[in-house]
Amino acid sequence: IEALNHKARIHGAGAMPVDPGQSEAMPAGAPGKVERVLIADDERGLRWFLRGELEDLGCEIIEARDGLEAWELARQYMPNLIVTDYMMPEMDGITLTRKLREHEGMAQCPIVLVTARADDATRIEALQAGVTDFLTKPFTVSELRVRVRNLLDGQRYQSELDVRNRELAEALEEIRENEARLVQAEKLSSLGRMSAGIVHEVNNPLNYAKTAIHALKMYTDDLPDEER
Repeated sequence: IEALNHKARIHGAGAMPVDPGQSEAMPAGAPGKVERVLIADDERGLRWFLRGELEDLGCEIIEARDGLEAWELARQYMPNLIVTDYMMPEMDGITLTRKLREHEGMAQCPIVLVTARADDATRIEALQAGVTDFLTKPFTVSELRVRVRNLLDGQRYQSELDVRNRELAEALEEIRENEARLVQAEKLSSLGRMSAGIVHEVNNPLNYAKTAIHALKMYTDDLPDEER
């Protein structure tokens, strides 16, 4: 029953687990890839409300009933964005954020903290933990949609930028390798020219000495034995 309940909380076609090693190869917003959002809140009504609004944005939704379940689902499904309540059983939203920021695969994932506490101390604590944005209760549907869409677009642009940077880095490395090969080829060519010059300079006196020795030999052949 628990397994069925867990499966029922995963919305979207198939909702198959994502291999963390594949998350880099399929950046958020890539063609044919649905953006995945994890909603973590212990209030069932608020989860359903958030799910309905974000599904209208075309997002695939994963639901967690508390912070600990959100931590497990985040590592398993590698969402593109997380909307988490501040006060939850097992693990609060700020503790969840700190743990996610320490996880290599989720360190850059945008996290929206939903809270009724709008005091400066709470905001500073959340920002220090790594929260990306806030939704202060009560919030409007338009505010929710705009904040989520902006964060998803920002992550998509960052992912695209990361891909371009990797491509540029690979191209630069290839240029450096080609440059190194050209320098090596030029060095070998220069060495060959220098070797040819040395051989030429050595060959001239050797030829002269060889000719002189031959001349001496012919000359000595004509001398009497006592003069040789």
